[in-house]
Amino acid sequence: MLGLAILVLALAAAVAWELHQLRSLLAAQAARRQAAEARGADLARRAAALDELISHQQLAEQALDSGAALVQEVHRGIADIPFSVLETVPGVAPAARVVRQLHDRISDDIYQSLRGLNRAVGRELRRGVERRDPEPRPEPDRSGDAT
Repeated sequence: MLGLAILVLALAAAVAWELHQLRSLLAAQAARRQAAEARGADLARRAAALDELISHQQLAEQALDSGAALVQEVHRGIADIPFSVLETVPGVAPAARVVRQLHDRISDDIYQSLRGLNRAVGRELRRGVERRDPEPRPEPDRSGDAT
């Protein structure tokens, strides 16, 4: 009978030890899960901020493009006034037409270049933001068991 009692006591101690080990593992897993959830929430906040940044950048790019087109149109209208007058003056009209064509070509190229530069800068900014990893990913725990 004493042998049976010792065996039951040994089994109870082994079960208690295993239960303690399982509780420790469970607590460690819970802590890792909580940390992963916190990292996930932080990454979600960062991703949302990057999305908002991209949205604002696109809005600024569109506004600058529209503004440049409007300024070009106003510039053309203002330049039209003296050219129209000069093109009616005999003897000056042929030269005025040549100068107007040159002026229009140069100003069109400048405004087109500004809008192209605006688009290129916007594209590169978006690429930079999209390539940026908000946070380096930690290496997964491959130890197998925790105590």
